[in-house]
Formats: sequence, structure tokens, C-alpha cells
Amino acid sequence: TFPRSWRFKGKLTYPRLETIYAALEVLNFKGHQVRWAMQKTLGYDQRAALEMLLVNLPKEELPRQFGGEGIGDQETALVAAEMPDAP
Repeated sequence: TFPRSWRFKGKLTYPRLETIYAALEVLNFKGHQVRWAMQKTLGYDQRAALEMLLVNLPKEELPRQFGGEGIGDQETALVAAEMPDAP
């Protein structure tokens, strides 16, 4: 289980869910991974969802900044550098 301090106090609203999703998406987790973690940790904040992902995903699926082989800052920067400038 997760610490009580990670539990939301009050209603779990759409803006709260949106904040969790956006925070994990910024860390380069894939949408289906984020949705899975949010389902497993419903009622808790992004720390619980992040822990769920880091503990349960295989290393190959983790973003590069967490020691995985997925997309990370370096690869994102390379893709951005290769994109042609808009006219």
C-alpha cells in the first residue's frame, strides 16, 4: 500500500486526474502505461502512479531517464533537431 499522505483529500475531480496524467506524460511514459497506473492507484496522487510504473514495468519499457531503454530527453532532442523548420 501507499502512504496515507499520498491519498487525495476530498473528491477525485477531473482536473486532479488530468494533472496526474499530464505529470506522467511529461516523464515520457506512454498513454496506456499511464492509464494502467492510474487505474491501479485510483484515489492517490501522481507519486503512487509513478511508483506503480517504476516497480511493475519491465526495464525495456521504462523511459530512458529512469534507466530504461524507452524514449528520454536525449532521443526527444534528436527527433526535434531532425524536424525541418516550418516555412
